[in-house]
Amino acid sequence: MASAASIKWLLLVPLILGGWLSREAPHHAPPSRAAPVVRMLAHSPVVTEYRRAARRVTARHLAGPYAHAALRAARKNHLPPLLVAAVIHQENRGFLENCAERVSPAGAIGPMQLMPATAWNLLHVNPWNPKANIAGGAKYLRYLVTEFHSVSRALVAYNAGPTQVAAGVYPEQAVYYARAVMRNAGITPYRA
Repeated sequence: MASAASIKWLLLVPLILGGWLSREAPHHAPPSRAAPVVRMLAHSPVVTEYRRAARRVTARHLAGPYAHAALRAARKNHLPPLLVAAVIHQENRGFLENCAERVSPAGAIGPMQLMPATAWNLLHVNPWNPKANIAGGAKYLRYLVTEFHSVSRALVAYNAGPTQVAAGVYPEQAVYYARAVMRNAGITPYRA
């Protein structure tokens, strides 16, 4: 007995071959055969992945509950809103629950994962307050973009530290981080 998958492929093969081998392209297949094939193709993994990629990404998708703070901080610092939201998303690896209290192994704090010394001394913000953390992170990102004249280098510096980028050292992890943030923000990817 034939399985459901093999029956679907048996229905699909004549449609594919009929369109490729005939001199005249058929306008449409008979309704009895077309409906199951269309349903099968509409739910295939390739089409589903294409639809997922074609969806418009918003700050709400990337930053979740911190989207409003990310938009406000981006506007204040003249940055693309999706860039700030993408940094929040990447710093927390997409897990935004309790990220305000999260401390990384290196000691970075909050949604934008600011180092305490940078937050207190350079940015003058409380890293434990999520809104202040996001505002400080956006301010720091703007400073780095101005310093390095490039969004990709600024993102590498945000992850690895500005002294390494100023010295011409681009760690592989930081380059991966910059590519991921730029991909999520819809900006042309980083090229070394």
